[in-house]
Order: sequence, then C-alpha cells, then structure tokens
Amino acid sequence: GSTSMASWAEYFASYGFIAMTIGNFDRRGIRDGDSEWDYEDRALGLLDAIETIKQEEIREFSPLNGKVDTSSFAVSGYSTSGGGAHTAATMDSTLKAAVLLNPAVLFLDSVNCSEEMAYYCLIEEHLDHDVPVLIYAGENELTELGTGYDNVWAPVQYDYVPETTDKVYFESSGQGHGSSYFPIGG
Repeated sequence: GSTSMASWAEYFASYGFIAMTIGNFDRRGIRDGDSEWDYEDRALGLLDAIETIKQEEIREFSPLNGKVDTSSFAVSGYSTSGGGAHTAATMDSTLKAAVLLNPAVLFLDSVNCSEEMAYYCLIEEHLDHDVPVLIYAGENELTELGTGYDNVWAPVQYDYVPETTDKVYFESSGQGHGSSYFPIGG
C-alpha cells in the first residue's frame, strides 16, 4: 500500500533486484483514523514481506518461481521506516544488509528508557547486531528537525552499530531530512 518508496523499488529493480514496497504494518489496527505503530511493527512488516517473496519462489504460477535466492535479502526504509529497517536488522541476523535512508529509530525498553519518553529511547545495546548497514543522512538534518531528535538519527545509529559490523555512513552535503527520499535527483 505504500508509494513513498516506489522510486527506490524501481531503482533497485532496474539493477536486477526483486523489490517490494509496503505500507505500515499496524498490529493494533487503525484507531480514530490514525494508525498506531512502532518501529517493531515496521520491522515485522518488512520481515513479513520477505516471507511473501520467499513463497513466490515456490508458488506454481508465480513469475518468480525458481528465480528467488531465498538466502539473500536486505531491508530498507526512509525516516521512521528506516528505523523499522534498522529494527529488522536487530531481529533477523540472516539479512544481508539494511539500507537506512535518513533513519530515525527508538526502541521500547521499560528497563533503560524513561517514563517521560513512554519507555522509548535509543542506547548502544539496542543496535548490537551483525547485519551490514548503509546509512544515508543529510548534513542539515538535525538542524532542520530541531531539538529532541539528536539521539535518534543517523549519526548516533552509526556510532551505536558495533565496530565489528560492516557499516558505511553517507552524508549529503547541504541537504536535510529529505536527502535520500529519491534515489536519483529530486
């Protein structure tokens, strides 16, 4: 149901990758017209999408029948969906990569996070995983978004991913939070 990542899906597909876009997975349902989700919900949605593609490998009349490498998947997302992709990397160590586009992420953690933040925060232990990450950010992202976001965005995530995990941080000069919304141009 998502079209916001359609240009990225087309970009990946143009290089021979199977790409799928999804809307927000909301295990609690829609209430009062607003979807209530968290980063784990988005991660579960991404991991479920992978299972859907894996099933196409064996579905008799699927155009992907016999053509899917079921051992090689990556997740990606923009902004809070980038946080969902990062959360998926903490949940599934078999992922080959996570491409995080201007990502924001918080984890529900009633032990380490404060009640004022509804028990959501980001600490180093939350991103202790081995899945390689490519993190895109905009140079002016933190300035553009204002105070209160400095501990959830790309630079902190990069720092919190262990040094033993393959990781790359790319920052677009002079750009803000929308720097990676489209794969090419704007």
